[in-house]
Amino acid sequence: MGNLAEFTACMGRVHALCGRRDQAFLAINELNRLSAEHYVQSSLAALVYLALDDRDNALRCLEQAYEERDEDLCLLKIDPRFDNLRGDPRFDSLLCRIGLPL
Repeated sequence: MGNLAEFTACMGRVHALCGRRDQAFLAINELNRLSAEHYVQSSLAALVYLALDDRDNALRCLEQAYEERDEDLCLLKIDPRFDNLRGDPRFDSLLCRIGLPL
């Protein structure tokens, strides 16, 4: 199921970056549907929300990923997909809680 969720998030992100917001939200809905059946990393939805420029929902998903102990969070400091969150005090707080230096 992980590959399907990752593919769905990737497609949602591409749709969002191309201005196809409706398709991006469909991808988020699909991630939610998949998560009802199997574990889906909340960080995947965060990536789609970031491409939609929805920082609040992206950070909400990252907080949930932190609670889930999502191993992909160790890449937050260097992953360029999270660049538009840099400097946000909520993001900085999350980095500190993960143990990543600012």
